[in-house]
Amino acid sequence: MSKWYAVQETSADGWDFGSEDFEKAKSMLKAQGCGLIAVIDNDFCEEEISFEDLFDMEDFTNDELAEIVRNSYDQDEPQCEKAMNILCTRAGGKLREMALAGEDCTEIYNDLRHSVINWESWFDGTPDCDDSGNDLIDWLTEGAEQAVKFPYLAGVIENILDVSLGI
Repeated sequence: MSKWYAVQETSADGWDFGSEDFEKAKSMLKAQGCGLIAVIDNDFCEEEISFEDLFDMEDFTNDELAEIVRNSYDQDEPQCEKAMNILCTRAGGKLREMALAGEDCTEIYNDLRHSVINWESWFDGTPDCDDSGNDLIDWLTEGAEQAVKFPYLAGVIENILDVSLGI
């Protein structure tokens, strides 16, 4: 019997999801965004290979990160949070480039402000784009941890990076 590469979220999960092809199992794990591959031979687990041993999410494309967000059951799942933090950083960098190039980013700034409850007081006096100090783009680049209206933040990311987060 050939080896089976079971794609799991934890070691306690069943071995029914996976592939006989290691590269296909890696692809399945990558889309999952976390977990491990259990190498099964004759109903015995020979080895467990963690997601972190195979991948660095910083190397993922925007579309691959967006797929992890779309496939997450909950926005609080670690892989979803990590993917969103990377996307926020990339979107912040691109938004700064857009602003400095003179593009009208007013709608994006408004959506960013609306991603926080009581945004009027939260961002009071915060400039949109300011190279001499903290600004709204810095907030986005740092992961937008205070965003509680996820659809607004997701919409900003989708708009800037041209990806679909499925929110």
